[in-house]
Amino acid sequence: MILMFSLFKNTLIISLLLSLTLKAQINDSQEELYIWKQGGTTNVNGVIRENSKTKERPGYVILPDGQKIKGIICLKKVNSILDNITIKNETLGKKAYKAAEVTHYGLTPTIADVGELATSIFDDDGKLFHKGWLINSDGNRLDGYVAFVQSKKIRQSDAVLYTDAYYANTIDDPITYIPTTRIKSVVQIMNRKEKEYVNYEEGFIELAKVGSLKSEEQYQFYFDGKISFPGRIELTGKIAQLVDDSTNLTFSIKFKGDLDKEAIYGTEDVVYFEQKIGSEKHSFIPSKNGFVKLIYNGNNYAYYKNPKPTTINQSATKSATLSALILGALASDAVINSMRTSEENKSMAKQNISNSSISDIKSQETHPQFAYDKKNSKKETNNDSKQVLASNISAASGEFVLNTTIYFAEYCLVNKSTGETFILPENDFEKTIEPFLIDCETYLSLSKLEQSKCKSMDNIVSTLKILDRCFKIK
Repeated sequence: MILMFSLFKNTLIISLLLSLTLKAQINDSQEELYIWKQGGTTNVNGVIRENSKTKERPGYVILPDGQKIKGIICLKKVNSILDNITIKNETLGKKAYKAAEVTHYGLTPTIADVGELATSIFDDDGKLFHKGWLINSDGNRLDGYVAFVQSKKIRQSDAVLYTDAYYANTIDDPITYIPTTRIKSVVQIMNRKEKEYVNYEEGFIELAKVGSLKSEEQYQFYFDGKISFPGRIELTGKIAQLVDDSTNLTFSIKFKGDLDKEAIYGTEDVVYFEQKIGSEKHSFIPSKNGFVKLIYNGNNYAYYKNPKPTTINQSATKSATLSALILGALASDAVINSMRTSEENKSMAKQNISNSSISDIKSQETHPQFAYDKKNSKKETNNDSKQVLASNISAASGEFVLNTTIYFAEYCLVNKSTGETFILPENDFEKTIEPFLIDCETYLSLSKLEQSKCKSMDNIVSTLKILDRCFKIK
């Protein structure tokens, strides 16, 4: 009994020691910022110990009770494992803590402390300290020196996504860490030029690189632009689009004028707006499907691609349906072939599936007819019914294609004089554009070949330019 108690006691002590040792001591600073130097090798009772320690630097430790002690810290490792942390200040003097006695530790370096080291670590200018400022979540501007903490290249773009920032008021002040959630915008001054960073997803990107993103993503940033309201009222300022993530459509826009106050307008408020990105002007008008980008914006006519077309492509839809049925049949065959039943029943099951509609296949009432005759035992029928159900579901797996209707591309022609919108289906463009051309003298004066070209979807912009010359807005 004594032996068992002794073993239990020793096991408990070991467990407690392990729990203390294994409890993570969180290093709040980048490992590269510690400057390590070898402390030599010692032999204690035949045990070789390789010692190393860091250069003394401004830092802190946080104890389990939450107390934060600031001072000059030095880390010591034994055999590459953190052993203790020594900290000294005017109040405490000098004190060593075992690694298990602290929960957090880190450095509070100045820019001067990390300048040369950071230059050798980072190959990204955004992660190096530059003069500049940041606007925090409270709207306050913090001038001084700014560097980003993390960076990630954005695929298919020249832009880099930055997250979190280091800030210091002067070169000699301690560096402060500021998370992305507490930052609105950042400016770094490089080569006497201001480099502005704006919010994008969960971080920031350089404003000048926004143009390398996909166009639908660019529109979500503030750009110089103009809004036209009913009654020929116009406002100029900065405009950003509010894109609905579920539909990828824009139903509202944000506007900032001279006072930098933000206003939001919807499709019912605005008759037209534009954003200038680089040297290009992008024009938008409201529609029942949100704001749509104009591909052509002439004096009298404009057109855009319908984001929700209505003309069904019967041929493509039927092809997709046939493909789904074939894939479903192949999947069903695989399940039926694995069933424990006669070849006659398997053959009948396949025939029944091929002769049934998708709604039949999905209907549980039809399951028995696919595979069973009256000779099957109840037990065998129950076992096999699960597999038949699986085959039915496999056959119906193409339903998402069967329920997907494929549409022709459609273009919407807008008469800017009357406000009327006309649908121009890609498959019937010649027939739908012709009524607009027959009263156009410029068109009638063209040769038969040139007239034929005007009725081709490929030449819609040229055709609308001809119409613009023929008809003037009253």
